[in-house]
Amino acid sequence: MVSYQELFQLHKLEILNLSYNAFNGVIPTWIGSLSSLQHLILHNNAFEGVIPPSISNLSKLESLECRSNFIKGSIPFEIGRLESLKILRISRNNLSGKIPPAISNLWSLERIILSYNSLSGSIPVEIGNLYKLEHLVLGHNKFRGSIPLEILNISTLQVLALQNNSLSGSLPSDVGCGLPNLEELYL
Repeated sequence: MVSYQELFQLHKLEILNLSYNAFNGVIPTWIGSLSSLQHLILHNNAFEGVIPPSISNLSKLESLECRSNFIKGSIPFEIGRLESLKILRISRNNLSGKIPPAISNLWSLERIILSYNSLSGSIPVEIGNLYKLEHLVLGHNKFRGSIPLEILNISTLQVLALQNNSLSGSLPSDVGCGLPNLEELYL
């Protein structure tokens, strides 16, 4: 069996998939030193603690997928440095706090899936700057306020899921015109 110390030395590692195991404890900070890592997939384990800010060192990271764990704390502000990130999937955890506005720096982002957490605050208007976004899944959280009109700027959006929050106000009237590729809508 490979130890954590041995993984630390795999500098050419591009994919680290530890899914569907019984791994527990915190996500080790040394993961941020795997400079060639493109895909970090930790689904269905028992990881706890916070997302280590050292993940922001992974300049080639395209997918960060950690659904169904016990990860807590907020989404680190440093995540905005991951300019190659296409998939951010941290659903079914214990995340809290707000989505950092720095998420708007992730120009390559195609999927944001943060459902089934305890995220709160308003949905940041900066999400409207993510012009490649296809899936925005924020259902089953504690978001408040209105749906930002800036979401209508994302013409590539195929799935918009905002159900089971505490959103208020009215629906944007131009949903049909602003989101011509929308296939699934959950409010």
